Amino acid sequence: MLLKSLAQKLIELRANRIPDPVARLRYLRQHIGARPARKSQSKGPIVLFLLLLASLLIAYKPSKTEARESFVPLPRVTAAGADVFTTVWLVEQTKDFEIYSNGLRIDDRYTVSGDSRTAYQVYQRSAIDPAHPEWQTAPAGIVYHTTESDQARFEEDETSKLKRIGKGVLSYVQQHHAYHFLIDRFGQVFRVVKESDVADHAGMSIWADNRVIYVNLNSSFFGVAFETQTQAGQDLPSANPAQIHSARVLTEMLRGKYHIPESNCVTHAQV
Repeated sequence: MLLKSLAQKLIELRANRIPDPVARLRYLRQHIGARPARKSQSKGPIVLFLLLLASLLIAYKPSKTEARESFVPLPRVTAAGADVFTTVWLVEQTKDFEIYSNGLRIDDRYTVSGDSRTAYQVYQRSAIDPAHPEWQTAPAGIVYHTTESDQARFEEDETSKLKRIGKGVLSYVQQHHAYHFLIDRFGQVFRVVKESDVADHAGMSIWADNRVIYVNLNSSFFGVAFETQTQAGQDLPSANPAQIHSARVLTEMLRGKYHIPESNCVTHAQV
């Protein structure tokens, strides 16, 4: 049973390194079939799991097909191989909203507190030592999600229904502390869980940049969700132009504020 479990984890880790969602789904179906989403939190690193992960991260190189970009519009703001961070500042703040210099407007009326973000563990890629992790406190990345919630046609005569569904999704996300930010169908950005707190958005998840491995991204990464759903026959989720614009300016603000590298802005399927 242990060998079977480890083999399944290796398959899942291999699949999660495939950026393209369609190629990833095909790979999973070929090897283990569809698996249910998980929201459980990791209770601590497993030595063998980390060692296997290290070998995968070091050895794996995506093919050209696997390296196709996913739908999330990540900003291309690198120069000479280095990340460039845009200065975005708070222009106006009330109890209900914030406005930033790049046009970002965040609705704060639905913000709730979660567990406070304390120090979290990371592991050096060059020499993983599960017994001696390093500790960090600042947010290190962003994970983009889709709500996969019910959808109405995005047309003027459906406005009332769109608003009603959107409020229902927001209420559910708030109740479950599911994400730090939610972008609704109209491109409105809602802060759900405070930036200083942990949202339950990534479950048992792992990501690595060029230096360290992050285990349990709930503690180390922000969660940003698009209110959208992957439709049958579509290769990509249908985020609309308003949502894409809002994701860009939100990402720009968070990256500048916390110096989050572009490589750590990833989709849920990648982690």
